[in-house]
Amino acid sequence: MSEPMGQDAGGETARADWTAELGDHAALVASKGWKSPADVVKSYAHLERLVGADRIAVPKAGDDEGFRAAMRKLGAPEEAKGYQLAPPKGIPDGWYRQDAAESFRALAHKAALTPAQARVLHDGWVGTLMDAEQRQAAATHEAQARLEQDLRAQWSGDYDQKLELARRAARHFGDATELDALEGAIGSPALLRLFARIGEHFGEDTLVGEGGGRFAVGAGEAREEIATLKHDPDFMAALANDGHLGHADAKAKWRRLHETAYPGVVGA
Repeated sequence: MSEPMGQDAGGETARADWTAELGDHAALVASKGWKSPADVVKSYAHLERLVGADRIAVPKAGDDEGFRAAMRKLGAPEEAKGYQLAPPKGIPDGWYRQDAAESFRALAHKAALTPAQARVLHDGWVGTLMDAEQRQAAATHEAQARLEQDLRAQWSGDYDQKLELARRAARHFGDATELDALEGAIGSPALLRLFARIGEHFGEDTLVGEGGGRFAVGAGEAREEIATLKHDPDFMAALANDGHLGHADAKAKWRRLHETAYPGVVGA
């Protein structure tokens, strides 16, 4: 019985000899039950068969270059133009913007996305924008319909006349930016009612329609406008030349201003 025990002791001594220089790794050898270097090699060979030769190292947190290298092995392109993107199905012609697609490619490349990841995010992003635009258009249409319904109820048979007066007054008293700001502050119904009252105050005849000029509210203002127009070479050229494309409008404006500036002197 002493001989097997001697062999075991010799085996333990031999194992201790080859693990003596492994330092902290000697504990791993003991935990795995490896009795010899051959056991280690066999275990490693088995691991390679399981994992395969194409292994990707997991980058450490904050290692951007290591992350990009790992993603390139997974298929991320070297350049942004490597992402093949197209408008998703159901997108109307002319809605899809190529400049926005280029911006998306740049962001996808910055994030080191794979082409498959980029396509999923791109199509979802475009679809989300399209849905938001459609919801906004539907909400705007609904709001306009409610506004028309409310104003028709308030203005009854005068709806068309009051609406036209409001539009004319709005064209004369504000630009698009100012009107948008005012609408945001008081709301569309209040804005239209306000300009309708302005139009009624000054009267339909003094509000110039489409293609008109400056708003003339009285004789003094009209005379100032006449003096200004006399120094406008384009207007005077149109007024003097009956073959000019703008002659009819210039002549009508000139007469209207003089009728306001000199009431009772210029005939109707």
